[in-house]
Amino acid sequence: MNKQIHYKAIFQNNQNQNKVEYCRIGHYEYQESLHHLSFDIEETPVHISYNEHQVKLVHGTSELNFKKDIEIANSYQTPYGNIEMISKIRNMKADDHKLHLIYDLYQDNHLITTVYLLVKFEDIHS
Repeated sequence: MNKQIHYKAIFQNNQNQNKVEYCRIGHYEYQESLHHLSFDIEETPVHISYNEHQVKLVHGTSELNFKKDIEIANSYQTPYGNIEMISKIRNMKADDHKLHLIYDLYQDNHLITTVYLLVKFEDIHS
């Protein structure tokens, strides 16, 4: 089912902050107890799947996995090669129309970035 998807992320690195925000038409389905969203950002496919306990973020060939109360080792692919990172959820709220996720990414036991992510979706209004 097509939905209007609002994607907003704030990346906090020490004193630096970067924000990205997109509004796209994408696809939504609920399958096997997971919400699935698919859309494109600048011609790169994005897929987000989640429920109240876990999240999977895929951007092109890069993938991050999250589970509540568990640190997860991820191999994140960049144009410069693979980066091994640990993902950890700080806060998460998920429902049938919205995902609010605050997470940390660590590399070699050092905090690299904190990300504030909000994804919400709704029916397309004509």
